[in-house]
Amino acid sequence: IGSPTICSSPAESEILTATGSNNIVSYQWATGEETPSISVDIPGIYRVTVVNSQGCSATKAFTLVSGDVTNLSIAGLPVLCFGDSTELRVVQTFEQYNWSNGGSGQFNTVVGPGVYTVTVTNQNGCTASRSFTVQPKPVNLSLNQPDPICSGDSALLVASGGSIKSYKWFNGSTESETTVTQA
Repeated sequence: IGSPTICSSPAESEILTATGSNNIVSYQWATGEETPSISVDIPGIYRVTVVNSQGCSATKAFTLVSGDVTNLSIAGLPVLCFGDSTELRVVQTFEQYNWSNGGSGQFNTVVGPGVYTVTVTNQNGCTASRSFTVQPKPVNLSLNQPDPICSGDSALLVASGGSIKSYKWFNGSTESETTVTQA
């Protein structure tokens, strides 16, 4: 057996098996087990001594390596207007990417604010997940409203703000100002 790989997230275990060609009659693992196979879930070196029917012994060491995803980070714009899109990217390179919005690459275009999660798989088959939150961009809005108006009078309402791209008033107007009339 070579060097098995183990992922600790999610927790996994690996079966190590000692085999031989000359009638093995006893097994003694450094962990205390006396069986041909043991299940391990912690990376490290596992030694087994076997004795065959002629009384000859041999020792073999198995090295169990961690294949965990140790670094996973996402880069992108943390603030976005509703309806706008941006590209998020996993900074590191992996074998596979699965995004919560259906994307499947290292780069993922997202539309609007929200929480986007990616699950990656490395060359060892180990997985990890990370989320990235895109917050809505705050809108600075001020409304110039007149003093109370009397029945039958009209007033001009004016909305302003440096980053406003479009307007939609209760009466359907899409301009930065609208006229209202008191009934």
